[in-house]
Amino acid sequence: HGVEKLGKVDLENAIVKTGLLRKSKVKPRVVEKNKSADIFKIAFLDHAGEDVYQFKDADLVVTVGDDTTLIASDILYRFNIPIIGITDGDLDKVVEDGFKAKNSIIFEFESGTDDVVGKKIHELIFKNEKILIRPRNSKNIDEIHGEIIKITNLLNCKYNIITI
Repeated sequence: HGVEKLGKVDLENAIVKTGLLRKSKVKPRVVEKNKSADIFKIAFLDHAGEDVYQFKDADLVVTVGDDTTLIASDILYRFNIPIIGITDGDLDKVVEDGFKAKNSIIFEFESGTDDVVGKKIHELIFKNEKILIRPRNSKNIDEIHGEIIKITNLLNCKYNIITI
């Protein structure tokens, strides 16, 4: 199942790193950005933390996978972008600690279910697209949070919520 997530891989040029990638404690710089007054841009990132930089202009990123959530939240913190993380507790811990922007939310599901929940969120909320555009209002994050709870209730999954 893990190999499926990799997609096409050039094995002759692949570099595999295991274990902790960053041990040093850092105080990240946060970049201020201009946000659109009219639209709220939500991105979907599924088990692909390396793709996070393409979403540096998003207002919120929904991440799927423990390590993807940890890495993406740490990077997006620098752009002051909150995340809604879909995790299931199988963290490989490629970094020791990660920063999370204010208003971030982590859903921790039963072991092995983050993929199922992520797929349903991508299908039902994002209509299988990477970006979702909505009119900006003061409850955008709460609305997505509520939609995810509805989906998890349909799937009958147990979860804990951690808010930042």
